[in-house]
Parts: sequence; C-alpha cells; structure tokens
Amino acid sequence: MVTLESPADGAGSPTVALVRAVRVFPVKGMDAAAARTVRLDGAGVVGDRRHAVVDEAGALLTADAEPRLRSVSAWLDTDGAVRLDVPGAPPGLGVEAAGAALTEYLGRWVHVTPVDPSRTLDAPVHIVSVQALEAAERGEHEVADCACSLDEPRSNFVVDVRDGAGVAGREEDWIGRRMRIGDAVVEVERKPGHCLGVYAQVVVPGEVQAGDAAVLVP
Repeated sequence: MVTLESPADGAGSPTVALVRAVRVFPVKGMDAAAARTVRLDGAGVVGDRRHAVVDEAGALLTADAEPRLRSVSAWLDTDGAVRLDVPGAPPGLGVEAAGAALTEYLGRWVHVTPVDPSRTLDAPVHIVSVQALEAAERGEHEVADCACSLDEPRSNFVVDVRDGAGVAGREEDWIGRRMRIGDAVVEVERKPGHCLGVYAQVVVPGEVQAGDAAVLVP
C-alpha cells in the first residue's frame, strides 16, 4: 500500500490520501457545487440526498429516469435550508417554489420532499480517488463500464492517493479498514456495484474539508 509523504497521525499511522474536494448533494439526482466543509453524522454526510423529487404517484424520480434533473443544481444555504437553481427560474428557490418550477421545467407534476436517507443512499459515504477517475478516462477495463459521471462523480470525497514520487495507490486497499478524515472516522466497507471508488460507514461523526489527510487507524 502506498503512503503519502505528509504528517502521520499522532500514533504513527500512515496517511494514505489527501482530500481534494468535498461535496454534498442535497437532492437526489441533482448537481451540486463543491463545498468548503461537510459534517458527517451517523447517517452519512449531513444534508446529503436528504431530499428527493417525487411524482404524483409518490415515486422517487431519479436522474436515470429523468436526465434533465442533472441540469438542476441544489445547495444548502448558511442556515442549512435546501435551495435550488432550476433552468428558466429565478436562482435560489426554496423547496416549495422549486417544486412549481420543476413541474413547469419537466412538464409533469412533481414536488421536492424530505426523505429518509435509506431511500436515496447506497451507502452513507462515497469516496473516489483522482487516480480512479484518471483510469476511467483512459478506458481501463475494470472501470470502463462505470455508471457514474467521470467528469463530475457524485461522490462525497475526491481524494488523491499519489505519493511524493507520483506513485498511485488504490482506495480498494482500504476495504475493511478504518480511517480518520478530518476529525471524523469512517470504516471502508466495499466497492460500489457499478461506480468508481469505495463506500464507507461513519464510525465517529465529525467535519471534513478539502486538504484534510486520510489516516488509517486501528
């Protein structure tokens, strides 16, 4: 396993990656800008996919079923409220107004509603490395059929596992291990079925920001 040339944990544990970007996606299927800091709770990244677009039958609308959702951007304001930028509508709409704007944009009745994360998340935390994205862009066979966007992966953390000599590691090496990222601790559990990176559970809640080190812990 490659380790990075950066300060290790106080107990001497190796730093295995550096966080390049953190993201929260407030509404399932929609785009979101990179955030400065995210907070992890027991259910994952706070605010991440805790809302969804629902049709008149009560079914969740996904970006696979309705690709135009990817053109809608959702974000959290300073009070933690969900705001949406819907094409053709004023920016920063609240949830209720966004439902009306989305109905007009999609040409079908929908609304935005809070949902239990178990309905919208495959795992609490999704981590993707820069190296996996680069490999996918080269069309390497193990990731060539990835269902995720290679330009904008919908992962919570994009990390760099390249050491000071430019040698790349793999996030799959962390499966079954715990790591401290910022002041949170996660346990890496598995690879996604049809996406890049790895999935993790939250062991200790905390905050993570770009520039934080990922450090393996016992």
